[in-house]
Amino acid sequence: LLSLVSTLKLKGYIYTLEANLVEEVDQDSKKDSQWLSKIILTNNEYLLRDLIPILEPFEKTTKYLEGNNYSTHSIIKPLIAEIINNLKPEYESNTTNINIKKIEDIF
Repeated sequence: LLSLVSTLKLKGYIYTLEANLVEEVDQDSKKDSQWLSKIILTNNEYLLRDLIPILEPFEKTTKYLEGNNYSTHSIIKPLIAEIINNLKPEYESNTTNINIKKIEDIF
């Protein structure tokens, strides 16, 4: 998860580096440019950032359990409950402003 967050922070710099390497004329820069273009994440792969909120509770729980000498049921049960609460969808019940006049307006 940490490497994903770091990659997302560096995204702009990586694209700038790629653009600069393409413009260089020396052979090493051209090789580096070709190598970078092969390994660079696509925009679709950068959508992985949407997984961060889902994976963070698991990372926190794992780090907490790693820090304990032994884990008991009394510790694990609340941690699992916390993960479940973090994964529950949040619904907004603001339906008072909906004004549907025709069936076509629904979709």
